[in-house]
Amino acid sequence: MYAPRDVPGNYIQQADQILAGMFTRNPDVTGITFPAPYGRAAHTATPDDPHVLPHDRALTAIMDARQRSEITPDEMIAQIRQAGA
Repeated sequence: MYAPRDVPGNYIQQADQILAGMFTRNPDVTGITFPAPYGRAAHTATPDDPHVLPHDRALTAIMDARQRSEITPDEMIAQIRQAGA
């Protein structure tokens, strides 16, 4: 499965849910490594951290805060850029 870094909507969250399900249904799978684009380090999702992107936990928190109107769209963008740096 390939999930690009800059996808709109909640595709990354859906991919994270698929990963979590894969780890749950297949306990022999201990990690799935995603290639390193643009010179960044590769990322390995694990049963304890089933995320496509290394900064997914931060992204999820930022997006949830935006959905609750706790931050503005501009604040969300700035925080996402900072989390991905």
